[in-house]
Amino acid sequence: MDSSGSSSPKSSKNHFLMLKFLRFGFSIILLSILFIGIFQNSLHFFIYLTNWGLTLTALYFVVSSISYYYSKYMPISVILFETVWCIGWCIFVVFWGVVGPLKGHHVIADVLLHILPIVLVIIDFLLNEILMTRKHAIFPIGVSIIYLVFINIPYSIAIHEVYPLMNYKNIWTYLILFLSLSVQVFSLEIGIWIKRRQIGNQRILELELENAKVVSTSPSVA
Repeated sequence: MDSSGSSSPKSSKNHFLMLKFLRFGFSIILLSILFIGIFQNSLHFFIYLTNWGLTLTALYFVVSSISYYYSKYMPISVILFETVWCIGWCIFVVFWGVVGPLKGHHVIADVLLHILPIVLVIIDFLLNEILMTRKHAIFPIGVSIIYLVFINIPYSIAIHEVYPLMNYKNIWTYLILFLSLSVQVFSLEIGIWIKRRQIGNQRILELELENAKVVSTSPSVA
């Protein structure tokens, strides 16, 4: 699922080791940012979708690193990748396009939370051979709905709006929600389109067979 697809065994091995090393390094970086953020603002940390995205992205890199040793976790890492790919783009576009200009900027925090995670995911995307599928759109959209229903809506109505303009009393709220959904769907479609052209039809067939074999032999995903 993550090999290079190169005709050279040496090149494939180098690619495998590089991606393995990068994922481990990325997991350390994101876990460090995550723990610092929770330590500094534990009470309000998870009222922001940004921090949900950070947490899921860190979890993806941890699980994908573990899956090198325990292949039964590979299907989980694929779902996590698809989720953080869509949510990461949503956070990036909505923050820099809507929230940031209204809320003001804290340069270091904004880079660490709204740029770095999606950059690391893009690097992984360019190196991996994960085949994203439309039916898995349910996962990022599901996470977003859970966040809205259990965090954003209750907090915004009962206490204070989490994000500027999103108080559920104006048209802007629903335009932002529509934008968020559109970005997630569009980013998934673009990811599918790019990856299938990057990999090629023959390699796609090989990967689909490999993925089916992993799922069928893994009791944890049966």
